[in-house]
Amino acid sequence: MELVPYATTILRFDEGVRYVATGWPFVQVQVLEGVMVLLRPLVREGGGELWVMLQDGRQYRFYMEVNKEAKVARTYVFVGRTWR
Repeated sequence: MELVPYATTILRFDEGVRYVATGWPFVQVQVLEGVMVLLRPLVREGGGELWVMLQDGRQYRFYMEVNKEAKVARTYVFVGRTWR
């Protein structure tokens, strides 16, 4: 997953988020309205992992990497087992 330096990337799920964890200390993580995870890197380069567990038991594991060339943060929408 590509992140933009100092910008907020949104992960939107169709089910409530139960648990979020990261092993990367240079990203702010926040759950909003129970279905959105907001990610904001605090550095211009680097990367780390993110784990998300939903209320229905689905689990996602992502590798996040900051792309210092990117200018616009993305929104990822997860419906069922697919994402767009």
